[in-house]
Amino acid sequence: MQSRTALLMFTLLLIMQDARGFFGNPYCERCHCLKTTKLFINPKNISSIRVFPSTLCCPVELILLLKNGQIVCVDPAAKWINTLMDIIQKKKKRMKTHQHEA
Repeated sequence: MQSRTALLMFTLLLIMQDARGFFGNPYCERCHCLKTTKLFINPKNISSIRVFPSTLCCPVELILLLKNGQIVCVDPAAKWINTLMDIIQKKKKRMKTHQHEA
């Protein structure tokens, strides 16, 4: 009887377990970037930019996919990336304005 109860409890624990680990903080997602760079990357080499907002455990993460397939994590404090993000946002605003006028 006790082994059956133990097996049932273990099974329930496995069912309730999510991908974050048995005793991990349920509010803490895993960080994508182990290390970041502040080095300038030519925007012509960037295929896409993904921004992950900060969580309880991870700061804001900026992940660039380069045209050569390389993935680079950029330090959000790097001045060049903030300038690039501002330029992209201004272009998006201009495109929305032109779409509404048409």
